[in-house]
Amino acid sequence: MIATMISETPLGQAIVQAAVQRRVGAPVYLRYAAEAGRAGRGDNLVDEAAGAVDFARRTLGEPVDVYAAGVRREDGAWAHLALTVRFRDGSVALLGLGAAPERAAGAVGEPADSSLLYRRYAPPSVLLLGDRGAVERYPSDGPDITVRDTSGARRDDSPAVKAHERYAAAIRRSLAGGRPEPLAPINQSEAADGER
Repeated sequence: MIATMISETPLGQAIVQAAVQRRVGAPVYLRYAAEAGRAGRGDNLVDEAAGAVDFARRTLGEPVDVYAAGVRREDGAWAHLALTVRFRDGSVALLGLGAAPERAAGAVGEPADSSLLYRRYAPPSVLLLGDRGAVERYPSDGPDITVRDTSGARRDDSPAVKAHERYAAAIRRSLAGGRPEPLAPINQSEAADGER
């Protein structure tokens, strides 16, 4: 999942560290826009959005609630999702995700390992605002990001997966109900490195 893995990239680590180390002062706002999910794969975009919420948690701290709105394609799959996440300290994250087309492994410019699924995404746009500065990364005309899908490698009962599932469930409830949904605090075993 691109949103989950963004925390593990140099870009994601730089954004999280800028917030944790207060290089921009107290973080007050995070904007994240990315291609994510796989076109035509049902609820996959909601799972990607849960990963984006986790990235925002690593950057801004403990989330309080999430409000989600989306646009479906003709086949019923989510094409675009927009989330507003509020945090305990008053900071806010706006997260936008759009379904990306899937390219098969071995396609031109893709790794040829047929046992793994690789996906290419345009680089995300990220903006972190603090009360004394900003860190911004615009998408460029440079190369796409190729991501190895490791979602099947995680244990289903791991604390990180349980937190991810709670975020996804809250996003689904918000999409269905048209209102903000509370996000229960995660416990220490569910928190990943890069915690604020």
